[in-house]
Amino acid sequence: MKSLECSAGLERRRVLLKTFAQKFSLKVRCSCFKIFYIGFLKNFFQSINEEPDRHILEVGIGFGDKTSAMSDHIKDPKKLYGIDIDPERIKEAQRKYLEIKLDYANAINLPYPDQLMTAVCFCQSTHYLSSDDLEKALQEASRVLKSNGKLLIIETFKFRRKILDLLLIPLRQLYQYTFGAGEYYNITEEEFLAVADQQGFSLQENMKESHWLYSILISNTLIFDKKS
Repeated sequence: MKSLECSAGLERRRVLLKTFAQKFSLKVRCSCFKIFYIGFLKNFFQSINEEPDRHILEVGIGFGDKTSAMSDHIKDPKKLYGIDIDPERIKEAQRKYLEIKLDYANAINLPYPDQLMTAVCFCQSTHYLSSDDLEKALQEASRVLKSNGKLLIIETFKFRRKILDLLLIPLRQLYQYTFGAGEYYNITEEEFLAVADQQGFSLQENMKESHWLYSILISNTLIFDKKS
């Protein structure tokens, strides 16, 4: 009996710790996202806001914290869309962010008509896609984008130096435990650029090359134009 009570107590503490870690991590991630990433994308959002009929999609919204951060820079946040394959995350994000249109959907089968979106954003979500699914996801992004649409990628790519990539393994494992995240399929930035080019996107801006601060960040931001 005591053993069962002890086990139940440990389980309650584990759940409380995990809940605290989720809330703390989301606040930290949202703050970092606003400061280090969104802050450098003024020109990107300005070009989107100039479009008269703009629609913006985030693929893999998680709990909606990054989508919410983007909504501060969009003239009409009601034109923001988000998808995720986790119904619980969609439910939680919908509870917190009523203005965002959320759908339970997969990146390789987007539930939107052709050429609806002004921009499609993948914010730390492409690493959940296998090489085949990445190609399909970018094909779908191209399909739903307007002819002058933009693709925004914020991602922690695989480092060329293996030692740096190994240092990130504990952080990935902690994140997977805390949020129940799926398997990582990390590829290098060069490999991603090659896939994007094959799927009809041309690189417009590489933040690590245009902003010195990005050289000390582990993630990078890439902005693509849809090829005509």
